[in-house]
Amino acid sequence: MVSYAKDIRPLFNAHDLACMKRKGVKLDSYDWMADPAGGEGYADHANGRTVFDFVRPDGNEPRMPMGGPYWDDDRVALYRRWMEEGFGA
Repeated sequence: MVSYAKDIRPLFNAHDLACMKRKGVKLDSYDWMADPAGGEGYADHANGRTVFDFVRPDGNEPRMPMGGPYWDDDRVALYRRWMEEGFGA
């Protein structure tokens, strides 16, 4: 099972964390990333799902991480599995 602490949090480097924190995006917070609340067009887990939309190749612009290099297919698939498996800690 994919976990935030072991698998997802390490995908984000210090630059990602600092850049997104200024925008109110708490990539280093499991509670924020896995918040079950809806919003932004999602019925549930809006924060985590919105982040996913910015890291996947066919998602929102501007892509994350800002300026690249962008995530490879394995990283995107791991994040997708984390969501599909229920946003585990």
